Amino acid sequence: MQDTAAVSPSPPPDTHRAYAHLLLRKARSHRNVLDHVGLDPTFADMIVGFHSQQAIEKLIKAVLSHNQIAYHRVNDLDRLLHLLEAEQITQPPGAQQLGRLAPWATHLRYEDPPEPISLDRPATIRLVDDVADWASALIPK
Repeated sequence: MQDTAAVSPSPPPDTHRAYAHLLLRKARSHRNVLDHVGLDPTFADMIVGFHSQQAIEKLIKAVLSHNQIAYHRVNDLDRLLHLLEAEQITQPPGAQQLGRLAPWATHLRYEDPPEPISLDRPATIRLVDDVADWASALIPK
């Protein structure tokens, strides 16, 4: 089966740092949403899960961009982690847990799960913060 996902445009070498910083800012925007809704029970887990997954996705893509590594435009965190591994870039903390966020960025946005699932919001927000610290350490200001 041929991979048909669009490949991220690789920015020119002189702009890869700027693009990485753009992605860091976008990830912070998703994290800011978590500050407002993360622990508020009036917001569905879907909202918290979606913004958590999106923040982490952008953080990993920022590290890949900073290192001038092309990646597919996908929401698949495991796929992005494989790219980091292939390029011998240190994995983010909690890498083995990131796959559990995949449903929040894909089918749970549009349908209910067959079995009720819940999201450990405090742990998920800590995971976002840990991945943000990892990305910030790898991308100089």
